[in-house]
Order: sequence, then structure tokens, then C-alpha cells
Amino acid sequence: MNTLHWFLCGRTREFATDALADLRERLETLYATGRAREHALVVVSGSGDAEGFDGLAQRLTYSRILSEVIGAAVTLTASGLAMALITRDDRLSSIVAKLRMRLGRVTGLGRPPRVWLEGLPGELPLALELLDELAE
Repeated sequence: MNTLHWFLCGRTREFATDALADLRERLETLYATGRAREHALVVVSGSGDAEGFDGLAQRLTYSRILSEVIGAAVTLTASGLAMALITRDDRLSSIVAKLRMRLGRVTGLGRPPRVWLEGLPGELPLALELLDELAE
């Protein structure tokens, strides 16, 4: 069976699986259970300093670090963003600070990647639209 080990940060998936589809399904579940307001998307955008294979390696490294820090599956988009769902709780600010610190260490002297939180909209269609915009 073919797998996408690199792009899903060590989480084995069938080759035909679309990581964005997995994230869409998780969003649908959160909205169906009324728990969407308890979550946000944490997004990491590369500095743009690296291109080609170096840029890919950089994005994969950022995805791995994001997965390690938040302890959840990460989606790497075609646009180069790494994103994951995170619970909004009292640990959120310390998790984001730790993420920024770890990402800053791997960038060396270059610009650190941008890290931000996207709150989930009140309705599922708007959340799916947000996901599509981030993926482009």
C-alpha cells in the first residue's frame, strides 16, 4: 500500500486520502456536536526564503514541529501552509508560544515562519470556505 508518511507527519494514510478532506470531516463533526467554538485553526506559513526542494523540506519540518507541539494531525496545503485544529483552552497561549520558539530555532538566521490562529466561524459552510481560502 502506498502511504504519505512525510506529508502527514508520520501518520500513515492510504495514498488516495486527501488531508484537507480529513480536516473537513473533523470540522463537520465539531459543528454537528456543537463544539466548534471550542476550537481554532493554528496556521504556520513559511518565510518564503527557501524554494524548490529546500522549501519543501522547510514546510515538512514546520509541519512536523506543529504536530509535535500540539499533538494532533497536521494538514500541509498546496499553498505551503501547515494547519491543524487546536482546542481553545487555558493552555492555548503557552502552546502557541512553544510553537513559535521551536519554529524559531530551526530557521537559524532566516526569518521565522508566521504563526497565527484562525477562529472558526459560527456556521460550517463559512468554516469550509475559510479552509478553502487558506488552502489556495
